[in-house]
Amino acid sequence: MIDTAMLVCAIGSRLGKITKNTPKPLIKIDKKGFLDYLFAKLSKYNFRKIYLLCSYKKHLFFNLYNKK
Repeated sequence: MIDTAMLVCAIGSRLGKITKNTPKPLIKIDKKGFLDYLFAKLSKYNFRKIYLLCSYKKHLFFNLYNKK
């Protein structure tokens, strides 16, 4: 098994009000976070760890995905 990294630092300024409090990768689509869809796709590759590389509102990513 290997590790992988994802760059998830997009502010999403073109989405206006939608991303005022929520970074673009954390936006909900059909009641599920966008990143959760990506993780579901990645799960079939048996990665040992997935590193999220982020800066904008990084505490939100940490609270949701640390130790999962």
